[in-house]
Amino acid sequence: MRINSISNIDDKSNLRTTLNLVIRQVSDTTGEVTLGTGTTTVVTNPKISPQSFVLVQGKNATGNSAGAYVSSTGTGTFTITHVAGAAGRVVGFAVIGAA
Repeated sequence: MRINSISNIDDKSNLRTTLNLVIRQVSDTTGEVTLGTGTTTVVTNPKISPQSFVLVQGKNATGNSAGAYVSSTGTGTFTITHVAGAAGRVVGFAVIGAA
């Protein structure tokens, strides 16, 4: 999705469209997930597109030591790969380039 610059402030339609796109880019683009006990956890989120960049960070000590990274993104989903471990490991995520 491309956000066009506003060249004419009096063009209300262009202004409205641009503002809506900006708001959509920054709203509801963060969250947290509890990692599974296996080596991958799939997260579904309608803001994800194949072009999205997703950052993950541990939210507790065990989540921080899980070695979590995003191994794939798709339409409405991304996969976090991590070491196998006990339940209760929590990571947060932020989406850049939301759909």
